Amino acid sequence: MVVGKMKGGGVESIVMEYLRHVERNQVRMTFLIDSDSTLVPEAEIREYGDLIYIPPYRRQIAYQRTLERIFAENQFDIAHCHISTLSVFPLLAAWKAGIPVRINHAHTTAGKGEWKRNALKYALRPFAPAFATELCACSEFAGRWMYGNNRKFTVMCNSVDFTAPLYAYNEGARQETRRELGLDSAFVIGHVGRFAQQKNHSFLLDIFKEIRETRPEAKLLLIGSGERETEIRRKAESLGLTDAVLFLGQRSDVPRLYQAMDVFIMPSLYEGLGMTTLEAQYAGLPVIMSDVIPQETTIDRRLAQYISLSESASVWAARALELYETRKGRRAEPLEVVSYKSEYRYVGPEDLTDWYLELAGRQAKRDSGKEGI
Repeated sequence: MVVGKMKGGGVESIVMEYLRHVERNQVRMTFLIDSDSTLVPEAEIREYGDLIYIPPYRRQIAYQRTLERIFAENQFDIAHCHISTLSVFPLLAAWKAGIPVRINHAHTTAGKGEWKRNALKYALRPFAPAFATELCACSEFAGRWMYGNNRKFTVMCNSVDFTAPLYAYNEGARQETRRELGLDSAFVIGHVGRFAQQKNHSFLLDIFKEIRETRPEAKLLLIGSGERETEIRRKAESLGLTDAVLFLGQRSDVPRLYQAMDVFIMPSLYEGLGMTTLEAQYAGLPVIMSDVIPQETTIDRRLAQYISLSESASVWAARALELYETRKGRRAEPLEVVSYKSEYRYVGPEDLTDWYLELAGRQAKRDSGKEGI
């Protein structure tokens, strides 16, 4: 499992779900993680699998040489790469080492903003599948962006165990968390995401400013860290929101923080899926998100609404307040899970063991066929 950096983001939470779901008497995972990661659940990974730190991909020569050495020494059956267009580099190393099953997994797309990052994505995108034997994506939207409309790929669902107690709404946990954060009777808006242009925190502050016009006691919880945090702190100060915005940093208790929120807002410029919007819905939260986020993010149509980024902050604020009033006091209701029909094959974390064994078996048959020629 080539994961890249672990900083508490959505991709990391998903690969940990894979680790928890895989049948460990059938499959053993080794995580390859960039050495500059800041939030690595080492104990859990080492309990169920193996962990190897590698140089960050920005140190390209050391990164590539290390991957080639690790792949050559370990004789893995499968290399499953989760770094989207950058996967071309570990997949090249896996191909050189003769690893038979090589999976390119698309977790993102590209959109407005972050022009340097997106320029690199577009430059590498044609090459990303070049050394892969299997194509995979977190959503149909992400897969079509990565591979085009004419190539088949498997959709690996970014599933959360919403039956787990930590996600289910709990009034006691809500009151305890709100007391700890000093929220009292505040109307609480929540957001989880790294401080990067993609997440559109600047517009989120504009929306929150409009919400405060109607609900002056409102608070905004910002969970995450990143290179634009200082800039967003300055904007909050310039808007007179310093005391109303709580910068909570990287947290390992995000499911608990969902309990304290009243509405979750995600105005991203682009997403491969939008993992935190799924988690928020599992916690019974009303969710307002930009319409560039894939429709597969809707778990329950009563909870999720999409708005165009061309709409004003006041429109977003009004919609958030309206959805909250509609759903107020109904957090504990069972989800009405939406199902989708698709031409693509969907595989969930609970299917991961069978899928891996199927891929390995299929490749073994191909290899035996070659030997007989």
